[in-house]
Parts: sequence; C-alpha cells; structure tokens
Amino acid sequence: SAEGGILFAVAPVFTLLLSQFLIKEKASTLQIFSVLLSVSGVIYIFYRTAGLEQSSGERSMIGILLLLLNSLSFALYSVLARRYTDRYDSLHLSTVMITVGFIGFHILLLGKNALFGQETAYLAPLTEPKYLLSIFYLGVLSTLGTSMLNNFALSHLEASKMSVFTNLGTLISIFAGAVILDERVYFFHVIGAIFIIIGVIGTNLGQPSQQKKREEIGRA
Repeated sequence: SAEGGILFAVAPVFTLLLSQFLIKEKASTLQIFSVLLSVSGVIYIFYRTAGLEQSSGERSMIGILLLLLNSLSFALYSVLARRYTDRYDSLHLSTVMITVGFIGFHILLLGKNALFGQETAYLAPLTEPKYLLSIFYLGVLSTLGTSMLNNFALSHLEASKMSVFTNLGTLISIFAGAVILDERVYFFHVIGAIFIIIGVIGTNLGQPSQQKKREEIGRA
C-alpha cells in the first residue's frame, strides 16, 4: 500500500510534463517547484509509514507497472479533458466518460462470465443490499460526482494545478484515520502535510505565462 501511494503520488508530475507537450501549458518555476514539493510530501509520508510496518510481502513488478500506468492514465485524462473543456461542458464530458466505461467493463464482465460458464453470476449480486449500496456509492458519488467536479475544475484550472489537489487525499486519509479509527498521527505526518499544503498553494499561486494568457483570450 505504501508503494502504491508513492507511485500514485507522481501523477501530478506526469500531468505537468504532458500538459507542456500536448496542450502547450507553460508552468512557471514556482509551479514546477511546488508540484515537486507536494509530491515529495506524499512520498515522505508513505516512505516513513512503510518503515513502521512489519511487512514481508514480495514486490510484484507487474503491480508496480500497473500502478505507474494508473498514474499515467490519470495524467492523460487531466490533460485531454482540459483540452476539450472549452468546447464541451462538464456534464457532456462526464456522460461520455461514464458511458464508455459502462460499455467497456460490461463487455469484459460478460465475456469473463461466458468463458467460465457463469452467465447467472451477473444478476446474483443484485439481491444483496450491501452490494447495491456499494454500487450506488461508487456509481453516483465516487464516479459521477467526482468526474463532474474534476471536469468542472479543469474548465477553470490548468491541468497541472488541478492534478496536484489529488495529493490532498493523503491528508484526508490521515485525518479520517485519526478521527474515525483513532489511529495515531506521527510527527512525520505533520511534516509531509506541510509540504503538501505548501505545494498545492504554490502551484495555484503561480501565474500562467503570457502565451497561455493569449491562448485563453483567443478562446474567449
């Protein structure tokens, strides 16, 4: 889990790089430094957390590659969504994203059930209230709500600015663990949190370049 958190934390770095090459967003020196500072805070927290855990699990190279692919996919989404927010609103973008995901995952699910002769397994979970509640949370709040908010944010913020907010999820996890699960908060959590917060603020304080301003005026 610690390695997963560290690998996912590099998504803002991927976003920063891809946004400069694909949609020509120019980040200032302050923004670049702030993104790296925020990412460093997340990596520091997960690194120190891993030192407290007595885990002997083997590392999976396939798992690491998949986590890196996950971070790269999120970065590509942020950059490409940013490109189309000037032509389509967040509702249209979210509708297309969810529809494509719905069709794609159902094809995989039905194909898997047919391959293993488990055609009836598709409807079986629908009789479980906990399953329906989980689907409602994942579908309405975690997917629909999140995608619409992300796309709305990308219509007003540069991709690199929006993606760095994902690192705040680490702080929310620490806070929720302390309040709900009565987990202990260590000093390194505080240090990492300061890095993350300063990085997020610094990234969004950075002013876009003159070229970016001209592009925004031209779209308007």
